[in-house]
Amino acid sequence: MDEVFVVDAMLGRTARWLRILGLNVLYDPSWSDDRLLEVALRLNATVLTRDRELASRAASMGLSILEVSGKSETERMRFLIKKLGLRPVIDPSRSRCPVCNGSLREVSKEDVSHLVPEGVLRRQERFWICVECGKVYWLGSHFRNMKKFLERCVNEAGT
Repeated sequence: MDEVFVVDAMLGRTARWLRILGLNVLYDPSWSDDRLLEVALRLNATVLTRDRELASRAASMGLSILEVSGKSETERMRFLIKKLGLRPVIDPSRSRCPVCNGSLREVSKEDVSHLVPEGVLRRQERFWICVECGKVYWLGSHFRNMKKFLERCVNEAGT
């Protein structure tokens, strides 16, 4: 099984990005610190946080911890791409659902014809669906914007 990450409430957008890059990321903004640590212990997960106190508690429990630095989302993702050795490439066959962390599987146009707008069906050929929540994904303009964001994360390093 791949490495599991548990992310604190301060890093919700970051959790979504990490899922898009294929990481198994558990995130629930309603979790207390105690609940988050309990889940991390049970799953032997790495805790990602910006909260020094939480990081200290996690470390004292023997958990793997990564204190995420960066003021902006771009800076945080740049830090994590480097620290975790991530490829900043979106590959839907490896991505996880950014909403629920479920696995994505490729499906036919016919499988999603009742779930997406008609214009999307005309313009797109490939679709993926989350096996957990049923959300449908395709490589449209949002995908292009996400690629640009990840390119900024890498290209603006050191600026």
